[in-house]
Amino acid sequence: MMAFIYHSKCQSASSRHATMLSILLLLSVAAISSCLGHNDIGENNNYHAKPAEEIIRCIESERKALLAIQSDMYDPGNWLSSWNNDDCCKWRGVTCDNTTGGHVTTLDLRYPYSTDYYDIIGASKVNPSLLELKHLKYLDLSMNNFDGAHIPKMIALLVHLEYLNLSYASFSGLIPPQLGNLSSLRRLDLGRDYDLRADDLDWLSRIPSLEYLDMSGVNLSQATSWLFQINSIPTLQVLLLSYTQLPPVSSPVPPFNLISLSMLDLSFYQHFTDSLLRLFSNGSRSLEYLDLSSNGLTGDFASARSLEYLDLSGNQIVGEIPPTVRNLVHLEYLDLSNNNITGQLPQTMGNLQNLGYLFLDNNFIIGEIPETMGRLFNLRVLDISNNHLRGQMPRTLGGLCKLINLDLSDNNVDGELTYLFDGLLSNCPQGAKISYLNLEANHLSGMIPASMGHLSQLEEVYLSSNSLLGDITESHFSNLTNLEYLNISHNFLNVILPNDWCPPFNASSIDMSFCHIVGKFPDWIRTQMNLKELYLSRVGLSGNLPPWFSEYVEATSLEVLVLSSNHFNGCQELVSLDLSENKFSGEIPTWVGISLSSLKVLCLRSNRFQGVIPINLASLTSLQVLDISSNNLFGSIPSSIGNFSSLIKIQNGTLEFYDVIYSIFRFHPRPTPLGTFYKESILVTAKGYYSTRLSLVTSIDLSNNNLSGEIPKELRKLRGLLFLNLSKNHLNGEITETVGDMKQLESLDLSVNNLIGVIPLSLSALDFLSYLNLSHNNLSGRIPTGPHLSTLNVDPSIYVGNKDLCGIPLPPCPGDAASPVQPDTRDEYEEEKNSEKLEELVEFAAVALGFVVGFWSYIGVIIVKQSTRIALFRLIDRSCDWIYVLLAVKSSKLKSKWQMMT
Repeated sequence: MMAFIYHSKCQSASSRHATMLSILLLLSVAAISSCLGHNDIGENNNYHAKPAEEIIRCIESERKALLAIQSDMYDPGNWLSSWNNDDCCKWRGVTCDNTTGGHVTTLDLRYPYSTDYYDIIGASKVNPSLLELKHLKYLDLSMNNFDGAHIPKMIALLVHLEYLNLSYASFSGLIPPQLGNLSSLRRLDLGRDYDLRADDLDWLSRIPSLEYLDMSGVNLSQATSWLFQINSIPTLQVLLLSYTQLPPVSSPVPPFNLISLSMLDLSFYQHFTDSLLRLFSNGSRSLEYLDLSSNGLTGDFASARSLEYLDLSGNQIVGEIPPTVRNLVHLEYLDLSNNNITGQLPQTMGNLQNLGYLFLDNNFIIGEIPETMGRLFNLRVLDISNNHLRGQMPRTLGGLCKLINLDLSDNNVDGELTYLFDGLLSNCPQGAKISYLNLEANHLSGMIPASMGHLSQLEEVYLSSNSLLGDITESHFSNLTNLEYLNISHNFLNVILPNDWCPPFNASSIDMSFCHIVGKFPDWIRTQMNLKELYLSRVGLSGNLPPWFSEYVEATSLEVLVLSSNHFNGCQELVSLDLSENKFSGEIPTWVGISLSSLKVLCLRSNRFQGVIPINLASLTSLQVLDISSNNLFGSIPSSIGNFSSLIKIQNGTLEFYDVIYSIFRFHPRPTPLGTFYKESILVTAKGYYSTRLSLVTSIDLSNNNLSGEIPKELRKLRGLLFLNLSKNHLNGEITETVGDMKQLESLDLSVNNLIGVIPLSLSALDFLSYLNLSHNNLSGRIPTGPHLSTLNVDPSIYVGNKDLCGIPLPPCPGDAASPVQPDTRDEYEEEKNSEKLEELVEFAAVALGFVVGFWSYIGVIIVKQSTRIALFRLIDRSCDWIYVLLAVKSSKLKSKWQMMT
């Protein structure tokens, strides 16, 4: 009876199961509905049908009512655009019935757009004019957004209703028990309105013909008699109560009365018991669909022979799969994943000839895969991943021509792939259907047969972490036009692909890490314009990255690029490397500290790097800006960080900082002079904010990681450091007294760590310090004072979160004299600023006066004394002549060289 479909796009096991469950549930509901004479998806149902020869005219009062209803419906796509003529019986979603005198009997206002669009849908209202449609039998308001409104009680006055669908409509509040007055109702769907609740289900007993009930997601936590009340509806065929927070069933359990039940979903019901399982699985001989996933079941196994769909995933079922599973001969879907099942797979599973979907992943199953699995010729999905299977894959799997998804990953399966690939090709004259193949993390050996290239439906191939060997050539991919995900990493493979090879696929993810790529960096990568992830770690590549690579990275949507543990070179002249705010992962490559010897700026901020800070970063002797903040780095700060020689030098009171822009963009006519400012995309975190102004800047930012240990004393060597940010880590120990040796420090942020002890007095010796943040640590004792710290101590927020700190600007320390009133440091600061301004003004006036006196003294001599004036002008003439001759000679030499070159 049921039809099942499958689609996989690199989903996790759980998401694939959820997708399948939704699809299967929808198809099952549609199938059962068609048996009942209802269909809520299309318009071709009993309520819409009318004889073609009959002419039905719209009733004017109902036409006006429909227009009023339309006015309150959110309709940006004009899906009700047909509601503009006189005959409302021809409007979309409206059906009239001549047997009722031409009255409207069907109103289908289900929102027709995709769920993505539904997420941002505007609000609608249920217009009171709905009551004018007194002969309605079919009402569908699903997939709209009624913005948390209560279900209108007036719907209970539409006494002829046989079909009512209010699902996914954002209703809230108490379900009106007046719905029990709809005695003709056969189908009631209130599912997925997660803010609805029902404290009692007694009103359902007044609907004697109810066949379909969906209250999934409704809060039924107060409905203590739910089973007794639902059990009183013998006509019920479909019961969907997942995610409803149902309370436990009181004993004794009533005799089973739902003799017509064919579909039951009680998933995510934490009070389900084995006695309830026996009640439902044995009570109805017509039960075909049973979903009891995530219920905490520990034993027993559903045994209803009529079952076609059985989902017991996410429980705590222990023990072996019973041999009696062979009795479920009608089963098409079986999901026992995420349990505690042990033992071997029973040979009798081969008797389930109708089985199309089998999920046994994430259990503790041992032994070999039985040969009888090869008799499941209708199997489309087989997932036995993450178990303890061993032995070889049975050759019979090569005969499963309908197989779409095969996942045996994370087991101990050994043997070769030849029988599987060659079997699928030789046994399936109409072509193998397999599109998802995951055999990673096993003990497979031998070569990957070139016949893989003829499995043309393959979209995802995962063969990593095995013992596969041999060569991978273009024949392995000859017909893989649909390939999107390829992972052959951690094997003993030689990838031999010619540089001019043009792959037939356009992949999203390629991982060949820990294989051996023969030759230079593969040029065929540049054809993969959809690539989001590229892993080529430890593949034996060396030499230069190709010149096209940087443009390729910029032109594609590449999110993850891992080239670590290779032997690339050719970047010795690179001055600035900024890879910030991407999704790079893995460890920071060690070659950064070895190959990029000229690097002055290294910015890896806001990525997903992990591991420890490489010790050899200290080999970057020219480095002046290091920003690896906002990653997942751990471990201690290496002591070698104190060896950055460019951060140690101080020349004539100023720092050496070269023009990074000039070094990168060679077409600039001349370097920017030292002392001027320029803007670049590199951000330096300084003084509590991000700055794009880099001039005479030296900075280290390791903030927002998981670094631990003490602050290395070797930092004291960095006498040229201006900005130091170690905040938001797990650093401990004391702030070293030698911090005062970093005389040029302007910004120091050690906040949000686990630092202890007192604040060192040497901080007061940092004359240039203008930003300090020590908040949220475990510091104690008196806050040091000094002529310079007094300007910082006006802001108590820089010390908050240290409960044992005291002194200005925090509360006084114990024993401090209470009588003397501390001077207002803010007033002192303002007075000092005003004094400095006055001094600057006096200095400026003195310089200006000196310039005026000196200038006019010199000019006066020239004006008064003729001999001096003549000597000056002769000097200027000779200088101009000398410059002209020099330029002429240089120009002549350049012309000669140019002619020789051309």
